[in-house]
Formats: sequence, C-alpha cells, structure tokens
Amino acid sequence: MEKLVVFPLNNDTEILIKGLKENKLYQVVAVSSYIEDRSRLELLQKKSSIYCSTEFEECLTRADAIVFSENTMGYSYDGYQKRVQMALDSGKKIYAGLALLDKIQIDRDKVCILQESELSDEVVSPNKKEIDIPVISVMGLGENCDKFQLQVKIKKVIEKQGYRVLALCSNVLGGFLGMENLPGFLYSKFMSYPEKIIAYTLK
Repeated sequence: MEKLVVFPLNNDTEILIKGLKENKLYQVVAVSSYIEDRSRLELLQKKSSIYCSTEFEECLTRADAIVFSENTMGYSYDGYQKRVQMALDSGKKIYAGLALLDKIQIDRDKVCILQESELSDEVVSPNKKEIDIPVISVMGLGENCDKFQLQVKIKKVIEKQGYRVLALCSNVLGGFLGMENLPGFLYSKFMSYPEKIIAYTLK
C-alpha cells in the first residue's frame, strides 16, 4: 500500500481523503497545507487521526509519495514550487496534474502526471455505436462548484447497486478513486473546440 501526503488542504483533497479511507492501494498518512489553513488542519486531524501539519518536511518523512492538488484556493505558486522541490530532493514519488505543472517550473519527467498529456499517434476511424447503458453526466461551472464530490457519490451509489461504473472525471484526483481522468489535451490553449472533440472521439 502506498502511503500518501496530500497538499494542500482544500475541498478536492478532503473528498480524496474521505474516498481513500478503505482503499487497498493508497493510504493518506499526512496532510499539509498553508499556514492560513492551520485551523482546518487541526479539525481534520481531530476527525480523522491523520497527521496534519503546515510543516511539509515533517509530513514527507511519513510517506512514500505526495499528491499535489490543483490550486483552487488561489495560493502562491511559489509555495507549490518550493514543496515540489523538497519532495524531489527527498526522493519521494510525486503525483500532479497538467494544469498545476503548467504553472510551476519542474521537470515533468520526474513527476507522475495524473492524466494523459499527448494525442495518440494512431488515427482510428470512429465507429458510431448506440449506447445501451445509462449515461449520467455531472456538470458544473468554475473550480469550486463541488461537481467532484457529486461524481464520487454517484459512482459509489451506482456501484452499491451492483453495477460496474465507468466514471470520467475532470478532476485529476479522481484517478485515485477508480475514475478515468480526461486527457490533458482537452485543456490545451492551442487547439480549437472542434479539434478537441475530434481528437477525443478518435482516442
């Protein structure tokens, strides 16, 4: 089981922590965040018994890998840069999404990217097929609209009914919870919407 540090504490990482409680592959052993989140960290530690601290180095000593969540709270990317470098220096495995990596100067070869970043070289002609299973879509506007929480809850509810679920998630943390991440090229500034749709269809 891989022991994880999660950084920073925000709504998305709280959903991840809750979702990984009974996971057999990953265990959250520590949560670190900015000094502004100290009271939230203290509350989470009381509720979960997970080690929570603003001291990132102390959290690093407890884990095998670090999960860096997207910056939904508007904090300085300098803080991310510093902590990613500390993780690299300590030899820990790093998980991060493309949106975050676009904002900080880190060699991508040293990071486990939580979504596919490249278009496939193979071009497959799309075959239209009728979908004979239910499709549920959870949409939201903005980074803090709680659609991630809804996606996780709906997946769990349907699975409890005995169904297999293929869940596509725009939040890169969804991969830890058995969901498929949307490929990174969908967020590219260099592709038009029609190009993205065609590329995704051919994928």
